Amino acid sequence: MPPTLALIQGQLATLASQEQEALERHILGAQWMKQLIEPEEIGRLAVFLASESAEKITGEAFGITGGE
Repeated sequence: MPPTLALIQGQLATLASQEQEALERHILGAQWMKQLIEPEEIGRLAVFLASESAEKITGEAFGITGGE
């Protein structure tokens, strides 16, 4: 790989990382829990709602917001 290409790829990775960190800080700033929500957490709600334990739950909206 040419040195210039390696340098550019390194710079792009650094910029992307900084942008991701800034985005996470922005999102977490509005949340009480200060944690990003993982797909598994949403999946656990879906599994519960599909189970017999949730048979009496109808027409509800569930917000998974991290405490917004």
